Amino acid sequence: MRKFKLKKRLGIFLLAAAGLFAFGVFSSQSFKPFEYVKNESASVSEALAQPDAPKHIQTPKPVKAIYMTSWVAGTPGWRSQLVKLVEETELNAIVIDVKDYTGRISFSVSDPVLQEIGSVEERIPDIKDFINQLHQKNIYAIARISVFQDPYLTKKRPDLAVKRGDG
Repeated sequence: MRKFKLKKRLGIFLLAAAGLFAFGVFSSQSFKPFEYVKNESASVSEALAQPDAPKHIQTPKPVKAIYMTSWVAGTPGWRSQLVKLVEETELNAIVIDVKDYTGRISFSVSDPVLQEIGSVEERIPDIKDFINQLHQKNIYAIARISVFQDPYLTKKRPDLAVKRGDG
């Protein structure tokens, strides 16, 4: 009985050691040190025009929101059903995707740099009217902007991307 316990403990120890060794070998690539490289070519050359100041409604306490993709927000039939849901329930806010994981901006912009790059994919052509409609109904609008995830801009302007020291 004692030999069996000793063999069992030795087996568990060897299995754990093999697991740690395998983890070290296979994960060593992901733990390489990296450094941030300052990119001198990325600079803003001119001041951009300031947009119109948005009209705000007071933030409800607590905020109880639903999420609306930019495609839904740009489809009046679908979004009206969700607005009706907010009006008829305890919900008081809508989160709208204005820049999602694709890196594309969901409405037209006047910024010439963004227009030149082609970052706009106008999914919500009437966004100002839609937000005004929400505010008139006392529905709090929240813009969702996906940050640090912009594959579109990375392809167009790789010089602006954060890179590891080894490239």
